[in-house]
Amino acid sequence: LLPKSKESYHSKCQEYERLRREGTSQKEIDKAELKSKKAGEALRRTVEKYNAARADFEQRMLDSAMRFQEVEEAHLRHMKGLIGSYSHSVEDTHVQIGQVHEEFKQNV
Repeated sequence: LLPKSKESYHSKCQEYERLRREGTSQKEIDKAELKSKKAGEALRRTVEKYNAARADFEQRMLDSAMRFQEVEEAHLRHMKGLIGSYSHSVEDTHVQIGQVHEEFKQNV
């Protein structure tokens, strides 16, 4: 939409300038000038809408990224807890295996 409005504005301005250079009737020049001004206003409104939509998009992306980061950090904390728990289990099992091995050696 923005490129179309920009193109329309430029074509209306070129048409207005062409009519002025060619010495066309004042009525035609005034019509072209009015069209040029209207196209300029339409372009200004389109740019404002575009900027508002861009700002909204950027804010939503920022909010989404923050939520994703929070979810990822919670996931990593959970995984760290699981790995720590697993590590302690392996360590305890290793100690118990050592005790069983010592008991076995003593009983043999």
